[in-house]
Amino acid sequence: MLRNVLLSLIAFVFAASAALAQSDLSPSFRMIQINGPDVNESVSVHALSDYGHVLGRYGSWERRLFVIQPYEEMRFLDEDLLYPADINNSGYAVGGSYPNWISINGTAYDLQTPGGSDDLFINDKGQIAGNYNGSRSKGYFMKSFKAEEWVELGDLGGNETDVLGLNNNGQVVGSSKKSDGRFYAFVWNGTSGMTELNISPGPWRRAEAYGINDRGDIVAGNQSVIYTIEAETGTQEFMLVPAGGRPRAVAINNLRQVVGTVGQSGDTEPFFYQYGRGRGQYLADLVTNMPSDVTSFYVVDINNRGQILAVTYHANQGILKSWILQPRRSVIAYEP
Repeated sequence: MLRNVLLSLIAFVFAASAALAQSDLSPSFRMIQINGPDVNESVSVHALSDYGHVLGRYGSWERRLFVIQPYEEMRFLDEDLLYPADINNSGYAVGGSYPNWISINGTAYDLQTPGGSDDLFINDKGQIAGNYNGSRSKGYFMKSFKAEEWVELGDLGGNETDVLGLNNNGQVVGSSKKSDGRFYAFVWNGTSGMTELNISPGPWRRAEAYGINDRGDIVAGNQSVIYTIEAETGTQEFMLVPAGGRPRAVAINNLRQVVGTVGQSGDTEPFFYQYGRGRGQYLADLVTNMPSDVTSFYVVDINNRGQILAVTYHANQGILKSWILQPRRSVIAYEP
């Protein structure tokens, strides 16, 4: 009898410990608002660095570009600049179009690329990858913005390439057209050039590599399924995401955390996924202080500290508000 009681007690302790451990794995975020000079004006954000630099647009009508340096107020950029795209840990911002530009300490320079596009990425070495639009989209890579020299990425046979990500090792990912008219995911580097990834284009005839971290891990998919591809082994693993259909990743960080969206265009919901920790979760369910008047919620970026950049729309005010989602509880990195 005593033995059975002890066994039951031990089982209860283990179950309670497992439940506690599981709860510890459940992440939590607190929203910190990014404010401009007038709280009644829209603020939309586009990129977040590891140190907290933010690039975005301010104003419901003028939509002036801004950079926020860590622990500083909003600083406006040249009024002629359009389409903010990315920012690195030095606070260098890039964007497009006509011309594509880089802003360093508030001073803008022409990147001297052959055409304009708002699909640009800058890493912490000052390397830049992006697109320029002529009759077809072309991808390019710059070893240094100072040299004003660029190389074309090429394509997979269909004369069209879209860049979707860049890491600190100069690896570029995206989607490239083949002669069959469908798009396929790729990874590119300066040594071996463009390599096709083993992702089917799916029913929408388009596979994409959405992002790459500094380890070389890739997140890719085709709007039906999303996969992670490990850099060390090349292992391709199916990503479990929340229900909603049409899943698409936005970014992957060095902690192997992924943010993305599920749902049809115009009616999407953001999700958060931690590699090796089961199914992804709706991001709204993980936020402890979501405003009650939010009518739309968009995810924009995630940095290597696990901070998430997001935008909300408030129909009763008719404005966009922007936020940094600060991790509060046990967002645990995957350990290989």
